[in-house]
Amino acid sequence: MTLTVIINTFERPETLVKCLSSLRAQNDQEFLLLVIDQSENQKTKELCDREKIRLIFNHGRNLSVSRNIGLLSCNTDLVAFIDDDAVAMPDWVGNIKNRFSQQPELAVLGGRVIGVLTDNNEYVQFQNGIVSDYGYIEDIHPANEDKYINGYDHWYARPMGTNMTFKLKSVLAAGGFDEYYEYNHEETDLVLRMIRQGFQYVYADEVVVKHFNAPGINRADSYNVNWYVNIKNNAYFGMKNGKDLLPLRIARVLKRAYGEKGGFSIVNLLARQGKISAKKNLQYQKDMKAGLFKGLQDGLFSHRKLINNAA
Repeated sequence: MTLTVIINTFERPETLVKCLSSLRAQNDQEFLLLVIDQSENQKTKELCDREKIRLIFNHGRNLSVSRNIGLLSCNTDLVAFIDDDAVAMPDWVGNIKNRFSQQPELAVLGGRVIGVLTDNNEYVQFQNGIVSDYGYIEDIHPANEDKYINGYDHWYARPMGTNMTFKLKSVLAAGGFDEYYEYNHEETDLVLRMIRQGFQYVYADEVVVKHFNAPGINRADSYNVNWYVNIKNNAYFGMKNGKDLLPLRIARVLKRAYGEKGGFSIVNLLARQGKISAKKNLQYQKDMKAGLFKGLQDGLFSHRKLINNAA
């Protein structure tokens, strides 16, 4: 099967170099490579020019738009995504191809993600994770668990965005990524939709990348993130994917925001622990309230922004 590996990047040439090196070291070199760049400087372009790597520039800072540009720019059987701050194990490409060859009906493949801390200690960041139809996520489940691959009790299997592969014709038939999500939930929303449409998802523990969690424009560190977008996209996700009658759906979206695992509770806890300042806490609370209103409103009244406006 033919494969394109897509890297979506924004001003991270230092980590992108490591990602590209891991791809050059693949045991199976039969794949194409495409970089979609949203940077405001020329460093990534200069790097790709030196390495003779195909690059497409995308104005704006929307990961879903960048991912869709990648999908529409490919004509291979498979499309794999890896983040610019991740490195692939040497058998990554080969294991991806093997899975799709062994399972012809497979449409989406997720893999294991090993997180790497600043002191180089490693931990399992993602293994066979799931998402609920209101946007709750769990990252670690037994590798051989398969009860969520068709949906179970409001929960669905999902990949992590830094290690996911799609059969191109299947992901395009599903409409690709909803460009409402500038980041956060773009991959979970897509795969949930695909599972509901009857496409097959599988988790493969042997398909492994290491992820270095580099800071970016939406996440300076674990505490200082773009809470407006986080809450907005959670609310939109729940309104679009929740199946309850409207009053209960709204109530559950509000619970997702204000409940124990919601953004408001998390930020208040960070403030009490002294991990963010009182000033930051007030700003984040204001941002989250605005994001919640926006996500509820758009989830109710806005159409999805899909490729070819698919349903």
